[in-house]
Amino acid sequence: MKQLIAVVVLGVIGGNIIVNSEQYNKAHPIEYAQAEEPAREILIEIIPEEKSIEQKIRDTFPEDPDRAVKIAKCESGLNPKAISPTNDHGLMQINKSAHKVEGDIYDVDTNLKFARKLYEESGWKPWVCNTMI
Repeated sequence: MKQLIAVVVLGVIGGNIIVNSEQYNKAHPIEYAQAEEPAREILIEIIPEEKSIEQKIRDTFPEDPDRAVKIAKCESGLNPKAISPTNDHGLMQINKSAHKVEGDIYDVDTNLKFARKLYEESGWKPWVCNTMI
């Protein structure tokens, strides 16, 4: 087995630690640390919520979906419960002091609906990360 420099732990199956070493060893993307049997590849859905959040962002901003996802990642790390020190809240970091959002600002759909409204009024200007990506 090749020696790995760094790994990402995905979980434990049958007492064996599962690590993702894909970026370090393309031939064997999944390896078992301390496995009693030979390493084998398996498929794991790591964070299904993140994918559905990204898809919702893309659906909300179909004219610029990649930029929308990058802005959300920069603003909140795709965390719908994120709160910044500047009073920005939720997935798209809506400022509660400047805007009155009807509904739960931490709900992905509510946050995106309001973000879409801001986008239609001002484009990407309301988001600081627009200038950083």
